Amino acid sequence: MLKPTAEQRTILDAGGRVVKINARAGTGKTATLSMIARKHPEEKILYLVFNSRNRQEAKGKFPGNVDVHTIHSFALSASGGKYDGFESIRPSHFLSQFGAKREVLSTLTQMFLVYFLNSPHSRLEDATEPFKAYLPAKLQALFEREKGRIVEVARKATTGWYREKKNCPHDFYLKLSHRDKKFQGKLARYDRVLVDEGQDLSPIMIDALSGYRGRIVLVGDTHQQIYGFRYAEDAMRRFPHDELYDLTLSFRFGPRIANFTTRFIRHGKDEAGFVIRGDRGRTSRVCVYDALDALTWKKETAILCRTNFSLFKNAMALRANKKGFRFERDISAELYRTLDVYWLRVDERDRIRDELIQSFGSIEDLEDYAEALEDYQLLKMADIVEEYELEFPEIVYELLKLCRERGEGREESITLSTIHAAKGQEYDNVVLDEDVISNLGGFEGVSRREEEINAVYVGMTRTKKNLYLPVAMKTLFDDAWQRYAEGIPAVQAGRGVRARRAGGPAAGRSPGDGGASVPRRQGKAETLPAIRIGDRVRTPNGCGVVVEVKGKECLVQLENRKARVWERRSALVGAQGEAASKAFGKKSGSARRR
Repeated sequence: MLKPTAEQRTILDAGGRVVKINARAGTGKTATLSMIARKHPEEKILYLVFNSRNRQEAKGKFPGNVDVHTIHSFALSASGGKYDGFESIRPSHFLSQFGAKREVLSTLTQMFLVYFLNSPHSRLEDATEPFKAYLPAKLQALFEREKGRIVEVARKATTGWYREKKNCPHDFYLKLSHRDKKFQGKLARYDRVLVDEGQDLSPIMIDALSGYRGRIVLVGDTHQQIYGFRYAEDAMRRFPHDELYDLTLSFRFGPRIANFTTRFIRHGKDEAGFVIRGDRGRTSRVCVYDALDALTWKKETAILCRTNFSLFKNAMALRANKKGFRFERDISAELYRTLDVYWLRVDERDRIRDELIQSFGSIEDLEDYAEALEDYQLLKMADIVEEYELEFPEIVYELLKLCRERGEGREESITLSTIHAAKGQEYDNVVLDEDVISNLGGFEGVSRREEEINAVYVGMTRTKKNLYLPVAMKTLFDDAWQRYAEGIPAVQAGRGVRARRAGGPAAGRSPGDGGASVPRRQGKAETLPAIRIGDRVRTPNGCGVVVEVKGKECLVQLENRKARVWERRSALVGAQGEAASKAFGKKSGSARRR
């Protein structure tokens, strides 16, 4: 049995009815909850976890007085209902219900239903105003005009699920069990409820817990909230408590990664009191890289990306270099959808499986729809198709085969994952792709920016030994951060993972260029790289393509952001000899988005 730390002993002595634990990444939250359960063998305890994978992992770690459930498995058992099959809500379900703008209105209906099912509202009409606040201004006006029809279509769907008890989403029986008080009634049978991932609870779950009168232990990490797009809310901030504790000692990595992460959150979120401590018995380090090909791949290395576009891009690069790799999760659904976008692009519509994609008249219509809905995943699928069109459709079939194999027989393979898929995982070596930090300055809203910072935090804290960051990490935030980050060693191309120590500007670099390579000649003025429109370059804000050149500055269309930025030519890397006008041409979705 594990010996509790000083922080865990304090938590075990807590006497409040509602106890909240701010547990930093890798600080042993599951072990702490198991200790609480073992201390109270006389109690009947419910442990609610985030997903089925967490449920399987937890079952063998808790004593017999604990029932382990996901929120949905608990709701299904509480409802007592028998359902015949489940499926997600898709916009294509509602296409036949609308005429003009049917794709957009069908998607708004799908989004509204997802919001309603995860909200505590009992009537569809009551959910319209709060839902509207989640939409961009143009869509708010459209939703307001069409909300009567949208509510009518949504009611028809929910009535069908209720009567037929089949083909409903999992959130539907959660909604019913909450509405009928069956969820709350079954909760009341337990003496204590342990709730994991408190930063990502749905509003309906927070409402159910608020009526529970037994003891609650809510554990989570505000800085790991990355599911705002699913209408999740941070109960670590919202839910009232009697006692609040922290778990700050991470057993996952050593002091260097912990110190860097502490500084990152303090500067990124202006939270001077944030701290995560590393295990002094573990050796870990932080480095920056100019390009992924500067790294020598080791066992148990994961490349973590923010978008599926970068995931695909890295898969193509590893494939070209004959490096073995696997995906952290099965991405077959995304691959099939990307293939459908390809069939639309080449006008082979009879091969399209997705009914929504099939409804568009052209690839331009699909891009217009995706821009209106701010569906960046679909926009990136269009970008993938345009970038790698010559490899389609064969490349999709190859990657689908890899998904089926799930990395079998690939002991030395690299793991490719998005940040969201990697949540809850850990790896010896983690490489954060450039796109993970490319959005940190791209949002005006505080909550969206915080969620992007949280995504970086989640990615960094998957590491056990070595953390490799894009060099643009040094240019983030304020001057104090940049002075601190200047001391982070860099991986040198051709030197594997051996790092160049800071101690002044490295050869070939300008002190103010954020780490970008700058050709120089001894005793002569700086020589600017030759850059043409269409060249692919790397900027401090991520990769992109040059769309305009004026003197010493270039306008760059960023690859992973809906933005263009002006950059000094001396700050650009990889400009020479790599034309990309095809991928960012007149018809390209990326080139059309500013």
